[in-house]
Amino acid sequence: MHSLGTLLMLTCILFSYMGGFAQSERSNFVHLSRNFLAYSEITYDDLGFVWISGAQGLYKYDGYDFELKPYTSYFDEGFSYKFPVLLHRDSHKRIWLASTLQELSYVDEKGTVVKIGLDNIINERIVAVSSNDEVVWFGTDTGKLYYYRNGSESIEPVEVLANGSAEKATAIVDMAVDYENNIWVSFLNGTIYRYDAHKKLWHKVEAPVTAFGTDLIKLEVDKNGHLWIATELHGLLRFDPQKKKFIQLAKNIDFVEEGKYPMFISLYCDSSGIVWAGTDGDGFFRIDADTGQVDNFKPNPLNKFSISNATITNIGEDASQNIWVVTKEGQIDILPKVNPAINYYSGSKEGVPTKTLSIMQTPWYFYCFAAFLQL
Repeated sequence: MHSLGTLLMLTCILFSYMGGFAQSERSNFVHLSRNFLAYSEITYDDLGFVWISGAQGLYKYDGYDFELKPYTSYFDEGFSYKFPVLLHRDSHKRIWLASTLQELSYVDEKGTVVKIGLDNIINERIVAVSSNDEVVWFGTDTGKLYYYRNGSESIEPVEVLANGSAEKATAIVDMAVDYENNIWVSFLNGTIYRYDAHKKLWHKVEAPVTAFGTDLIKLEVDKNGHLWIATELHGLLRFDPQKKKFIQLAKNIDFVEEGKYPMFISLYCDSSGIVWAGTDGDGFFRIDADTGQVDNFKPNPLNKFSISNATITNIGEDASQNIWVVTKEGQIDILPKVNPAINYYSGSKEGVPTKTLSIMQTPWYFYCFAAFLQL
């Protein structure tokens, strides 16, 4: 089959002899013709297929067609879809499917479905999944952690709760795992804890956003081991665990009031280390974790290649490192991976793509002539 990297070709690209343009000027999103769910999740396998969760089952997309397999192919025959199914790809190329109805399976790199028998080990809804090279972690709606150690084929519980008391338990919202086997966990009451898996100890994280108790907090760990914290009310922060330092990022320049930030509702760190954050109404952010450069993509009615909606509910990528975003309408947009040897020019001051009719190079300049407009 053809790779998605080949199929998702950039349109309107220009080889520049005069230096690069700002990354924020490039926003050639490809729009899938099929709509899914606002909470659909996306991952990929090493054969190049993109996996998308839907109401009836999992869709496998090869760049041309969608193949649907019902959830009963992965769970028990009596499975009934009532809540979203979580998708997670681990470093061993397994795709995990976690049902909020206490069902858990994974698909290995050969396509074999392995059903994990929970045997009343997990009696709560699984609401978050994360992993590193050693362990896959699961968080539940009662604040409990469970883990699967590679090769064990069984699920084990973490016996101690974050706050030490089952009576005070609150639902886990999100998790992120670093390579030192620290599990960063956000809870429904707006708190963040770190679980040291080696010492089996919980530590509360005193972050600038945890004192309010009102945020739904999304977490990611980048390639440098920094913790990213996306909140609905108090912005996007990066935490350096070594220096114990928080930095506020991705402020929206459209907000003139001090302390006003976009409402972040989704967060993703891709395989190259770039951090992506989706908002409720303020578009899609790209943050370079090394340089701190921030780009914001918003819908442009004059540009059919712009992102289709300003509310981004989920983010993923494919095997070619193209970024996939799910909007609140269930529309999926794809942002092809940037080739650093190619610079993009949008075609006009308004950022609207323009049909190119001819090009000409002189010793000093590179000209591009378009319909009704000389660039």
